Amino acid sequence: MLAAFWSAPGSAREFPHDPSGVAPQQLEPEDPFDLRTPPQLLPGELDYILHVESGRYLSQGPYIVDSRVQDTEDKKYLLTTAQVQALLQVHAKQQSLRRHPRDTGLSGQVQKQQARLDVIRRVFEQKGDPGLLGPIQTGPLLPGKANLFDLFLSQVSLIGTPPQKAAMQEAMVLLLATPTGRQLAKEFVRTGAKADISLTVVENSKVIDVNGKKFLFGSGGSSHISQEMIHVYLNEDYLKTDRTIQQHDMAATIGHELLGHGLEQIKASDAGVLEAYNGWYEDNETNAGLVGWIISAELGARLDNRHMWNYLRSPQAYHQTLQVTLPYYATTLSPDEIKDPLPVLRQRLSHVQKELDDIQKSIAEWEAWRPRIDHFINVHKMKRAAFHSLIEDIDNSVQQTLPAHRENCNAIVQHVEAAILRGESKSGASEIQQIQVQFAQAFLMREEEQVRSRRDYLSNLVRGKSYEAAYFSPPEPGQITWDELNKMVHADIHLRQK
Repeated sequence: MLAAFWSAPGSAREFPHDPSGVAPQQLEPEDPFDLRTPPQLLPGELDYILHVESGRYLSQGPYIVDSRVQDTEDKKYLLTTAQVQALLQVHAKQQSLRRHPRDTGLSGQVQKQQARLDVIRRVFEQKGDPGLLGPIQTGPLLPGKANLFDLFLSQVSLIGTPPQKAAMQEAMVLLLATPTGRQLAKEFVRTGAKADISLTVVENSKVIDVNGKKFLFGSGGSSHISQEMIHVYLNEDYLKTDRTIQQHDMAATIGHELLGHGLEQIKASDAGVLEAYNGWYEDNETNAGLVGWIISAELGARLDNRHMWNYLRSPQAYHQTLQVTLPYYATTLSPDEIKDPLPVLRQRLSHVQKELDDIQKSIAEWEAWRPRIDHFINVHKMKRAAFHSLIEDIDNSVQQTLPAHRENCNAIVQHVEAAILRGESKSGASEIQQIQVQFAQAFLMREEEQVRSRRDYLSNLVRGKSYEAAYFSPPEPGQITWDELNKMVHADIHLRQK
């Protein structure tokens, strides 16, 4: 996305300023505006600036320059953050005036919430109340004669306590702030389908502390369809995480469950292949995953989902990882695998049993770091506080995430064993034959093409970017990193061998 920004048209004139290799993490009002620094511009905003006053402003690398400023001293030709915000406020006001008030369909309360959420969406990584960053004026979120937000919520019921409903409504607004969210919401509205969303307890879910912030470890939610009603269940632990993390993740999870799984379930039901799509087809999860990942990327959110990066590198490796993540994934199959599923399921059983062995090895490997840290504290007289972040990583792994993963793997073993026994029975063999017929239908072939198309789109969205693990919770200054500890251990061994 940034590559598109940086290649925007401009004049041949070059201003004598080279960008630093690392973008600033935060901009003050008088700092030169930097396209690389969050919150980044929204789609269409840079194009608007470059066409103001007959092309007065030009794009040069990550900066926007004023071609009318001749003085090159002190970088006065670079637009400041305050100047860019002023231009964007004019742009937002113009966009708002182009729409008839009756077209919005939004109450005053929702409009205020919508403006506030626009700020939240652009500053996920900021601490404190995003409203303190100053007003960013927005027009109606959803243009058109009918308001999509209201139409969507007329078919989707939010169930829960007032705080739960407020969190879900915020996530819905963020969802509809994305091109993909709007497109799929319109498709959902056209189906006339009904859905409800609620929060629930999710088995083996953990809320873990990472450098002072609370993260969710576990499934974000689930969904199923019954009697033409889609039920979406979000992990109630979302509300126990830090607020910025909750806002960051819930919109993508609703997109994943409702517009990824749910919308396709409606289509699969209409095509007469719901049983195969819901219970057996592995790219049901791939498609839903892509929808959620795309929504995150379009929001400019933290690209921290390991499944996404794993999938973009290798779809095969992605599916192998899913097979030891939750029971459902362990028995979903590709069109080739459904032709003879029992040998595949037996291989999956061996895979998860090996994973259980590896979990015990992983716990031992994590624990082996404790005496190494103690050595530097006791022998080299380093402060224990400097290792706080690393010790927290060890505690989270051996006490929370790995035990939860072990419980999931034990459940997967039981699930796959039951699936094999069922498949070996006469009724199970008959069920597999019916599923094989459904797999051969044109609907699943179209799904394969849709998955490929969404993968290509996501690849373009994240081109040039990488996994962002510490986006919300970098270690405090002075904390030893894993890289540093590794070097310290090797240096210490080298000295003792002399």
